[in-house]
Amino acid sequence: MWGLNAHAGRRIGGLRAGIWLDDQVYRGAIGFAGEVGHTTFLPDGPLCNCGNRGCWETFASQKALIERLRAGVAAGEKTSLPVSGGRLADVTMPLIVEAARAGDPLVLSALEEVGGYLGLVIANLINTFNPNMVVSGGALSLADTFLLPPIRRTVAERAISWAREAANIVVAAHRFDSCVMGGVALVLHDMLSHPRLDVPVGRRSSDGKFSRKVVMPVTDPKREILTSGQQI
Repeated sequence: MWGLNAHAGRRIGGLRAGIWLDDQVYRGAIGFAGEVGHTTFLPDGPLCNCGNRGCWETFASQKALIERLRAGVAAGEKTSLPVSGGRLADVTMPLIVEAARAGDPLVLSALEEVGGYLGLVIANLINTFNPNMVVSGGALSLADTFLLPPIRRTVAERAISWAREAANIVVAAHRFDSCVMGGVALVLHDMLSHPRLDVPVGRRSSDGKFSRKVVMPVTDPKREILTSGQQI
């Protein structure tokens, strides 16, 4: 199963993926597995926040959607979204979805375009990993009514047939909050799978100073290994 998350945080978000493999999250060598948004789609494409050009998330993310809307407003396309001085004002995903439901042509066109790019991302992941399920969450999942048709259409056109037929594309139950809920679940899973009731997360070290270091589980209960961190 793959989890695809168009994440929104303090910075209008990009594109991430979580890989559920053999009943656990696959994290990679140092915990950064799933950065599909920073794989290159177009070598000379738009500049990404990571410093590279043409990353997938510059085409298939909440940020990409808003950039498409801004470009349309700047080009004189009509929209029901708030515009100030010929420029698109600050908008949210609920506002964008509301405009789409009202039939706003610019918004519908932008969602169709971003949905097509998301479909390309998912088709590539299906061809590479052969998952049985792809779960979409995050901010863009609020617009699933408008994004899923172009996503599924593109996947049908681009993914290998036998791999495509095995992959069910669905929307996360927690939608916008799926990234947060997944993070909480991951922490709880790790804590409950390897309980260390004798050593709390925040404790006093041997020199009497309080430490906020996280105690990692170890095989030998007689040993106590702390992660690197600065004591306060």
